[in-house]
Amino acid sequence: MKVTYLHHSGFLVELADRYLLFDWFEGQLPAFDGGKTLYVFASHVHGDHFSQKIFGLAPRQAAPHAAPQPSPPSGVFFILSDDIPPRRVPPECKELTTFVKPRQTLEINGMTVKTYRSTDEGVAFLIAVSHQLIFHAGDLNHWYWEGEPEDWLRRMTTDYHHELGLIAQDVMSFHRSISEKDRPLDIPPVPSGGTDAGFPPQVSPAGRATAPVPNGGADAAFLPLDPRLEDNFYLGIDDFMRTVGAKTVFPMHMWDDLAIIDRLKALPAAAPYKDRIVPIHARGETFMTGSVMTGSVMT
Repeated sequence: MKVTYLHHSGFLVELADRYLLFDWFEGQLPAFDGGKTLYVFASHVHGDHFSQKIFGLAPRQAAPHAAPQPSPPSGVFFILSDDIPPRRVPPECKELTTFVKPRQTLEINGMTVKTYRSTDEGVAFLIAVSHQLIFHAGDLNHWYWEGEPEDWLRRMTTDYHHELGLIAQDVMSFHRSISEKDRPLDIPPVPSGGTDAGFPPQVSPAGRATAPVPNGGADAAFLPLDPRLEDNFYLGIDDFMRTVGAKTVFPMHMWDDLAIIDRLKALPAAAPYKDRIVPIHARGETFMTGSVMTGSVMT
C-alpha cells in the first residue's frame, strides 16, 4: 500500500490494482498508472472535504491535436456522501457516481465499502479490498469542544463511541473471514451499542495510558487530529486506537499544524501506539509500509 498525503484530510492510496482518493479538494496529485482504476471518495459536503474539481479526473475524449493529459487513470468512479447535492455532479459524471448514506454497504468491483454516521456531517468509510482494511473517518471524531453544554458533550461522547463500537464489530467480522493463519490478531470484543463506559472524556492522558490497545484492526486509518480542540485534540484517535485499532495511523484535519503529530506522540496516553502514527511533514509526502519515499508530483 502506497499513501500520498495531499492536504488536510486528502490522501491518495495506491493498491496493486486501483487507487482510492479521499476528500481531495487541494494539493497536487501524483501521476497515475494508466492501467489502474480510480475510486474517488467524498465524506461530506464541507469545502475542506469536497470540491467539484474531482470530476475533472473523469476520462474525457481528447480534442484533435490536444496535448495529452499526464497519465490519467483507466477509469473513475465517484462515491459521495448523500449530503452532497446531486446538482453538483456534472451530467457526464452522473453514471459514474454513487451516493451513500450512513450505515450502508456497497459492493463495487471486488471492493466492499461500509459507511458510518459522522459526529459532524456526512459519513466515514471502511473499505475492504484485497484482504486489507482501510478506514477514512471524514469528520467522524470526538469533537469535545470546551465551553459546550455538558449535555451536548455527553451526547457527543455517546455518539462517537457508538460508531466506534459498530466499526469494531465490522473489523472483527472481516478478520474472522480471513484465515487465522494468515492474519493472527488479538482484538477484544466490543459491547453492542458502543463503548461509553470505557472512555469518559474527563480521563487524563496519563490515566488513558493504562487502557489496553488492540493489535491489528484496520491496516490503515486516516483519523482527525484537530488543534482547535486544544487539550482535547487527542481524544478521537485515542478512543479509536483503544476500541478499533490500526496498524498504521495517518493523522489528518490538522489545518497545516503538522507539529501536532509530535504533541500526540509525546502524550503518555499514546505510548502503546505512538509507533503506529505516521509523522507527516509536508504535502506530497509519500509513504509505503511505514517508510517515507520520494514521490513525484505533477504540476
